[in-house]
Amino acid sequence: MKSIILIVVLLLALFVSSRVSGQPIMRIGLISDTHWTENPKSFQKTEAALKVFKEEKVDAIWHLGDISDLLYVKAYRHYRQNVFPSFFPENPPDELFVYANHDLLRRDALGGVEQMSPEEAFATVQKELGIKNSPDDERIVKGYPVLIFSQFTANAVKEKKLEETVAKYPDKTIFVLDHCPAVHAPYTDLRSPYCKYPQVIHIYGHNHAPLRDENSIWQGTHTEISAGCLHNWRGYLVGMSPVSKENTDFAVMDVYPDKIIYRRFSIVTGKECKEPWTIPLPFDAKTAPYRRDYRQANTPAPTFPPETALKLTFDQPFSAVKLTWPEATQGGEVYKYYIAVERQDADGAFHPITRLDAYSEFHLDAHLRSGSFTQSFSSGYFDSGKKYRFTVTPVGFFGKAGTPITVDFTPPADVKESTLIFESRDPMKELEVAFIVGAKRSIGKKPLTVKDGFYQHPAGYVRVFLPEKAWKDVDGGKFRFTIDLDTRQEAPTWTMVLNNPVPFANANNRIKMPEGENIGWRYVMECRRMRAPTDVYSLLLREGGPGEFRINYVKLEKLP
Repeated sequence: MKSIILIVVLLLALFVSSRVSGQPIMRIGLISDTHWTENPKSFQKTEAALKVFKEEKVDAIWHLGDISDLLYVKAYRHYRQNVFPSFFPENPPDELFVYANHDLLRRDALGGVEQMSPEEAFATVQKELGIKNSPDDERIVKGYPVLIFSQFTANAVKEKKLEETVAKYPDKTIFVLDHCPAVHAPYTDLRSPYCKYPQVIHIYGHNHAPLRDENSIWQGTHTEISAGCLHNWRGYLVGMSPVSKENTDFAVMDVYPDKIIYRRFSIVTGKECKEPWTIPLPFDAKTAPYRRDYRQANTPAPTFPPETALKLTFDQPFSAVKLTWPEATQGGEVYKYYIAVERQDADGAFHPITRLDAYSEFHLDAHLRSGSFTQSFSSGYFDSGKKYRFTVTPVGFFGKAGTPITVDFTPPADVKESTLIFESRDPMKELEVAFIVGAKRSIGKKPLTVKDGFYQHPAGYVRVFLPEKAWKDVDGGKFRFTIDLDTRQEAPTWTMVLNNPVPFANANNRIKMPEGENIGWRYVMECRRMRAPTDVYSLLLREGGPGEFRINYVKLEKLP
């Protein structure tokens, strides 16, 4: 009995001390998506984060998954035997790891990847890394319940564990570590098992978004917050495949009795890269500061300085046109630029034909930003003799748009030559379009329903097939694929990619498609064949929800 009283007194003293001294009850280092390989250089970002964690004297380090890029045993051993001990030779902070999809992938005989069973792969990860927690686990850290779920844990299992934990700790903040955002973060909806529990702080990885992206924290029914990423990121942009960018963000989370201070760091400087997020405790949905509606209403739109103009240049013979513009430096912070292209119709009105979005440089430290942006448009977007209008609009993190800038363009007649390989002016009759049954690598097919001239996309994987001979005629060279589409869909929207199903390989990165009704849009993809001469691509419309589309025109060209 005396020992119990002594423990209670000590815990109370610790609680009072933290309030008096201003020190947090616990300080956690957070990283995610490190994607280590067998090359020791792949650990450099992790090492930079560990250096900060040591300086900050964290109590624990939580890794939110995709530890290694594939199931690389040598990588796990190198971290455990060399990297971690070099920073924490004694009295190391506790570690928790989330088990995720990349750690159960390995190379297959064709040079692609195959997925091992979670049981087999995660047992290897746990052994080689010396991980203390199992894929699904519960820990108490400094008095707080912490639930760990693997990426493959069923929602029913999560719900049962959450219910039990809330019953046991009804007045405590509960930390849930899980690799993926709950559902379409930052637009989490009631399909998430976490939405029933306002006391949940759900920390995730997976989407590779920088912590400087203000959408990386969300509050609604509960709190969703990213652990950042120490690999690279692309994101999804309407109309184009984003280029790969270095991701340098990680976090230190300070937990106090009445708040959480979530500090965002850059490995480039080793310092905080943006103001911290402060989360009041206990959670109150009405006053939560990171509700999207609240931030939309209180964040100004970004704007260009006065007299900002678009600069337009093109090569001859014509193969592409380039737009250049300076950063929108006034008002709120820029997240993206919407770059719309319109074609003038016979009546003089301009009609939208495509949009190629671009991220701002928000993800970079200030001294690394160029302050200007360039976007190229292939000549494949344009018809000779027509007049076009470009419009660039700065957009903030929460969708608030500033005043656009515009420039008109008439493409030159001297167009760089290409070789026409395939063309269909009646693709709804001439091309095979099918829903793919089973795994995404499968080519089992089910016909799509057509209603009022539109294919009905049920959500899932739909492929548009060109004749196999067309891809053989490309003969391993550079090619341009053009498709004119009418689409009607709501968020979440599909992404499109030219994909060879077996072996599974993409010719381009995924292109996000727009919401709403978009009639007469054109998509142009210029690519090099990935594994010539074996690839036979089809256009894969994947992810997203149900919607409908109509194909008006398809063309495949070989480029010089």
